[in-house]
Parts: sequence; structure tokens; C-alpha cells
Amino acid sequence: MTTPFKLLLCTWNVGDTNPPKETADYLPMLGIVGDHREWPAMISIGLQEVKNDASQAFKNLFIEDDWTIMYKEILSKHSYIMVKSVKLGALLLLTFLQQRYLPYVSNIEKDTTKVGFGGLSSNKGGLSIRMDLCGVNIVIVNCHLAAHFAKTEERIIDYMTILENQSFKNDESSTILDHDYVFWMGDLNFRLNELTKDDIIERIEDRNLKSLWQFDQLRNAQDEGLILVGFQEGVLDFPPTYKFDIDTNTYDTSEKQRKPAWTDRILWWVQSDVFEGTTMKTDQILYTSHSEYKKSDHKPVTAQFNIQVLQSSIATVIFGPMLDWHQGEDEVFSYCIQTDTYNSNGWDWIGLYKAKFKDLNDYVSYMWAPAGKAEHTKKGVTLTFESMQFPPDWYCLCYVDNKKNVLGISETFEIRPEFDSSTSSENEGSVQTDHSSDEL
Repeated sequence: MTTPFKLLLCTWNVGDTNPPKETADYLPMLGIVGDHREWPAMISIGLQEVKNDASQAFKNLFIEDDWTIMYKEILSKHSYIMVKSVKLGALLLLTFLQQRYLPYVSNIEKDTTKVGFGGLSSNKGGLSIRMDLCGVNIVIVNCHLAAHFAKTEERIIDYMTILENQSFKNDESSTILDHDYVFWMGDLNFRLNELTKDDIIERIEDRNLKSLWQFDQLRNAQDEGLILVGFQEGVLDFPPTYKFDIDTNTYDTSEKQRKPAWTDRILWWVQSDVFEGTTMKTDQILYTSHSEYKKSDHKPVTAQFNIQVLQSSIATVIFGPMLDWHQGEDEVFSYCIQTDTYNSNGWDWIGLYKAKFKDLNDYVSYMWAPAGKAEHTKKGVTLTFESMQFPPDWYCLCYVDNKKNVLGISETFEIRPEFDSSTSSENEGSVQTDHSSDEL
């Protein structure tokens, strides 16, 4: 039995710019609008031409880049957790998940491939993040292929290099095309053949976009079986996303007079018959560009999908009810393992997190979980955080295994200053949520 799972992909060549100071306007592009029940369960953002000069590259040895910091900040406020990031030169791929889905994702890996200057440079290349998700597996690729109008053959070679060189430790899906779902996005850099710039702009202004499709290098190469064979793409009913004068919606007026093109693309591939008696499929809900973002000479492109995942039961680890905690007190909590097949090896841990945490490294404190099956029976395990001295706020607990998979997440609870006899319901601004019995 399957159930739909919504994800949003965003690709954007940011043109060597810094993120904006005002970030609230970035939420609609990521599907964070209206009823929160309609928000994507997963958001994956692929950027190209992230600022990567010598000083920035040195800075990134010690702290995250500015775009990662921005996206983590705005998405954590809406209960999205960054589950993986990967950077290669000026390429960046970030994947976020709604907090309540954390126990249903495992075996997250990443890989990188350089293709610039014959594989010696990271100015062009591909990044990937793969994971097991609700009984299926998925991989997302972000790439930046060879530039310039006449470089179609080089772009195809770049694609094949990425496809052939990316590999993963998972036995069932050790290559990109081994996965149940493959999403490929980025600045693929394919252009429009034959037409002049004036011809293209006239058709854009007349909203006659369909007449441009036959000249698209990527579509022609796909039809010839040269690239992304078997991949699907939504209808290109938005204007070409390259090349614009900065801070405008005007196509290139520089001396080079580059022709408009759909360089920025999102495609997908699915193994529909991988499960006996069940047809896996991808339904594209939206495929569009966002002309309101003018920082770069490219426009961002987003796509929303519903994919089919397997109906799952409750999480592996279930926390007991969480009462309010108090500073300076020893606080007790409990959990139980819901499967007889799981055996802690002594490296599992329970992390204490702020309710709106950004990633798994964002814990406030942690303690080791006891090892072995005997301590993890369905009767439960009771542990104590001693002499709590954490600032008053809303928190949650996560059970994390030695591979950094989250096996369970508690309901949120409040840590109060010293002892306060008033109930948590009297407090305004409650962010309490209960993940203990979430099902898909």
C-alpha cells in the first residue's frame, strides 16, 4: 500500500552573489505559503555559482557558507531540519525535511564529481544526496554543466561523467540509476538553436513559448538518446530563465547579447515496477520559474511533486509523554523500541534539542542510550538528565543511532525557570507538537 509524499526542488544559479538581508520573501518560492498541511514534506535546494573566491573558500573551511546559513535559519522556523548538505567549489546542495518525518529517513549519503577542465576543476560538476525514505529510496542530483552555446557535446560528456562516477555504500542502490526515484536538476546550460535573439524575444513576448521547444538543445539530445534517457520533464510554459541584466527582468543587453534559453531545469526518472503488485509514480504538481528574484542573471526554477512511498507504521523508537521540565532539577524520561529486530550497539544517543532546531548537530545536550536488546524491551527504558541548567524554552528529544539516523522524536515540552507550579497551557506562544505516534 502506498501513500503520497510531497517534495519541492529548487535550482538556482545565484551568479556569485550573497544572500539577501531580507529573507521572508524566499518562503513562497519554497512552497511555504497558506495551510501548513499543504507544505512540502521535503525541500531540496541546488545552487550553482555560489561565491567561492579564495577568502570565501578559506572561511568555509571553518563555518558554513552564507546561503546554507540563510536557508537553515528561515526553514527551521517552520520546523524543517537540514538532513544533509554537500558543497563542491561553487556548487551547493541542501536537503531539508519536516521534523515529523525524521524517523522515516535513513542511510543518507552524498557524493561529488568534478567535470571542469577534464575533471581537474570544481567550477563545473555534480553533487548528489541519496536516502531511504518511507520504504523507498531516492537520489537528488544538482549539476552545473559546460557553458556556451556550441558546447552541447561537452555537456553530454559532463552528464555521463557524473552518472558513471557517483557511487554509494548502499548495496541495493549503489549508483544513481539504481534508485527508485531519481531527480536531476541544475544549470544544465543547454541553449536554443537556430533562432536569433530577436526571434526568441518576440516569441516570448507573444507568449508563444511552445514554438521554442523544438529548438531546445536538451530536448533534441534526449530525443536522440544522448542524455537523460528515460527522464521526464514538465511543460516549459515559463519564459527562458537565462540571461538577464542584474536587478531586472530584461534579457541580456550587454555587448555579448546572449540569447535567452532554458538553462535551468528539473527532470525525474522512476522505476515504476520495482515493487511487485504496486506501480510507483511521480505526479508533478508545479514547474515554474520565479521572475521576482533579480539578484542573478538566472531566474530560480522550482518543481513540486507527489511521489508514492510505502505506507509505514509508527517510528522505531517511541518516547513516553513529556511533562514540563525545570531548571536545576533531575528530569526523567522514558522510551521504548517498537521492533524486536533492532539492537543498540552502545553508540546510540539521545539528543536534547530546541523545538525549532536546524540540524542534528544543533543539540543542546546528549546522553548515551544503553546497549543491547535487554534494555530496550517494549516495557521501556527510563533515563535521567541530571541537574538541568538549560535556558527556559521549548525542547524535544531525538533518539539517534550510530549512523546518525533519527529513530524517534518526542513531543515538545517546556523547560521552566526553577520550579513553577503554573501549567504549560497558561503560556502563550506554545509550540507544542506531538511526534510520538506520527504515522504516514
